[in-house]
Amino acid sequence: MHRSLPVVKRVCRGIVLSVPRIAVFTVEELRDAPRPEYGHPVEVRFQDVDGAAIVFYSRFFEYFHDAFAGFLGHHGISLAEAVRSGEWLAPLVHADAEYLSRLRFGDSAVVELVRAGIGRTSLRVGYRIVRGPERVVCAVGQTVHVVVDRQEWRPREVPAEVRLAFETLP
Repeated sequence: MHRSLPVVKRVCRGIVLSVPRIAVFTVEELRDAPRPEYGHPVEVRFQDVDGAAIVFYSRFFEYFHDAFAGFLGHHGISLAEAVRSGEWLAPLVHADAEYLSRLRFGDSAVVELVRAGIGRTSLRVGYRIVRGPERVVCAVGQTVHVVVDRQEWRPREVPAEVRLAFETLP
């Protein structure tokens, strides 16, 4: 299962945010989660790899973000419009990843959102990246977003449509 953590204080743009921690997902939970409804395809580009000819570690976080935005779009929510309008923002306060198998230039992969933990003002999302038709798990990770009001830069409730979208995940 997952473990719960206490409230954590984050400083963002000079404002202290007290954010209750949402339970952390284990590597096993993310790796072994059922296949989800939505998967975001990725083709590993030349500029994604490092000198060892494998995907550079930070690119996995870009893949996670692209899948996050794609998942919202799949549910009729435009992240770009939310940012443009300023109605709500969802900055990251935590991100981590575990690298389980290599991903190389030219590989085809799918980034899957496999878990979600939804708090009043924050959201933890669990990801899995699988390679090829044999579905080799290359990486798992999670991000934590705090939903804030753009004007005050204070936490606000997760918008109802975002909550509904992420409630489709276990």
